[in-house]
Amino acid sequence: MAAMADTREARDGRDGVPGAGREGRARSRRSGRVLAGLDFALGIAGIVLILAVVPRFYLSIYPRHSFAVPIGSDTPTYVWRSNVVIAGGLNALPGSSPFRTEANTSNADRPGYPVLAAITQAATGVDPWRLAFVVPAVGATTIALAAGAAGVGGSGEPRWSFAIYGLALGLAAPVVLSANGHLDNTLVDGTLVAAAAATLAAADGRPALGGAVVLLAASFLIHWMFAGLFTAILLGFALLLVPASVRARRRGTALLRTPAARVGAVVLLGGGLGLGGMWLTPGLQTFATRDRAGFRVKLDRWLPYLRLTRTVPAAGVGGLGLGVSRDGRRLRALGLWVAWLLPGVAAIVAFDRGLTIPAHRLGGFALGLWFLAAAAGAWLVRAAWRGPGRISPWLGAVAVVPAAAVVAASLVYGYRVAGPAWDRARPYVDSASVASVRAAGPYLDSLPAGTPIVVPVETRALGQDFGLLPAFRRIRALVPADRAADVYVYLGDPANLLAGRPTLKPDVPEYDAVSTLYWEALAPILRAAPPVVLAVDGYTPGAAQLALDRPQDVVAPGVVVLHGPAPVTVARLRVPAVPTLSALVADAARVLLLVGLVGLGWSVGLVRTELLSRLALAPAMGQAVLVVSGVLAGRAGVALHGPSAVRLAVGVGAAGWLWTLASIGARRAMSRRVPADS
Repeated sequence: MAAMADTREARDGRDGVPGAGREGRARSRRSGRVLAGLDFALGIAGIVLILAVVPRFYLSIYPRHSFAVPIGSDTPTYVWRSNVVIAGGLNALPGSSPFRTEANTSNADRPGYPVLAAITQAATGVDPWRLAFVVPAVGATTIALAAGAAGVGGSGEPRWSFAIYGLALGLAAPVVLSANGHLDNTLVDGTLVAAAAATLAAADGRPALGGAVVLLAASFLIHWMFAGLFTAILLGFALLLVPASVRARRRGTALLRTPAARVGAVVLLGGGLGLGGMWLTPGLQTFATRDRAGFRVKLDRWLPYLRLTRTVPAAGVGGLGLGVSRDGRRLRALGLWVAWLLPGVAAIVAFDRGLTIPAHRLGGFALGLWFLAAAAGAWLVRAAWRGPGRISPWLGAVAVVPAAAVVAASLVYGYRVAGPAWDRARPYVDSASVASVRAAGPYLDSLPAGTPIVVPVETRALGQDFGLLPAFRRIRALVPADRAADVYVYLGDPANLLAGRPTLKPDVPEYDAVSTLYWEALAPILRAAPPVVLAVDGYTPGAAQLALDRPQDVVAPGVVVLHGPAPVTVARLRVPAVPTLSALVADAARVLLLVGLVGLGWSVGLVRTELLSRLALAPAMGQAVLVVSGVLAGRAGVALHGPSAVRLAVGVGAAGWLWTLASIGARRAMSRRVPADS
């Protein structure tokens, strides 16, 4: 008995106290459960913080500056393209614009945004005009949530770091700059960051390959150029993993289970399906060569907002923190973030050496820099906890406070730095012009279907193509949805248009080239059907005088019929009101709820990592599956409006849960068979 007691004392306790070891282990387990619970609670708090901060940052610009029109010069293109898909279906998109200039094509090779806008209007009531107000907030929030998942579920960081990664990416300068009218970028960044999170989880051996493939493939339908670039980044990442995978293979790991093979599978399947899916798009891109000076102006404008003198050192610290870690997940994350940096750096260097490329866009896509900066904050808090925490959890908690304060101050600084970049954004047109064109809507609706509506344009004030480019996009965005594809622009004197000839000015540089380009596209349309010609103040030269000379032809203040049926009455102007923050938040919440609910079943079933990451990836996954299913349905001729679009959204969301339940059942059945077989 004494020997047994001595053995128990030696095993259970120090200083010969019986049971002290058991009690110590029990206390350690209780402490571990408390810390795990606190970690989870802080992760949930991080998600809540992201949902509270990021949308408000992007939406508050409207009431703060009394903007009544969505911001961004490219935004009207997204509005009119969405209206075309809603009114005529996805297959109507390719032929909806006859103009070959890149900015005035229908971008039928990027159907993701209009498809998502059409389904969103049917399911939530948020139409393309209102959606344009909230897409920057919705897209940035999706990016922030996916970034948190990439840090926690993909990189093995503690759950309390969710807010660090989420806020760092959601308010990152490239995201803020892209949100100013580059709405395809805002959406595709969300699905690609989510694909990065799923790819990292797959590289770690977790069942996330399916989620990464779906997210990457869907990204090609949103913005195939950036999806293709990210596929190349993943290929570089897979090559970085080859040495570690060779070592794993020597230890007996199956070839297809090595990290390089798993990432390679994402590249092969996701990239292959994405490129194959491009055949489902209803049209191809028309390219236009932009001059080097234009790219230089944009690069010079973007670079100061990137704050590279501060971001690069922070990223260096974050890279060091990941590099010294012995955790394979963090080391793999370091490899991916570094690979994500390289194309942007290469683009800026190549541009500096004379190559004409959009270096500002490629450099702005280098989101790995902001991931590494976020990793610096997470490492600082971990380092503050590591030493004291081994002695006592309470001592570790005390040491964490100043480190957490530094990280919080850095995030606040990032918020304040992002503010000026976002405050430079402006609406694409003034409220009075919106009111004039919208007031002409009833008159346009009274015209026979398919009647060409031509607006003569000539103004240097609007910039590119003597005002043709912005006028075409803006007017199309403001007419009734079923009339968007009927609106065209003509460069020059209205009298020449009515006489059926182009306006030429050999003494004005580039004028004749632009006039001829647009006239060659417009002339066949005018020969096919008699047009209605409208003079619109702010676009048509002499429109104000024409309204005085021809009062009987005034459709609305600022809009005069030069050729076509006479208006019955003069419409009254209704200047759009400035939206309230609460109304904008409600619209953004409806859109986020739609994509989140549709994507939740898929994210749970296809990215089997920890719970917070599954929840956070739901909006990006919802965007992905809605885009893919919407493109398939639209190409099959299904109307993307009304009940059919609602049924599509409900069906896709339900299919995600059916897939998840079926996979759970299959795993349980397999687990029951394995013991019997063995």
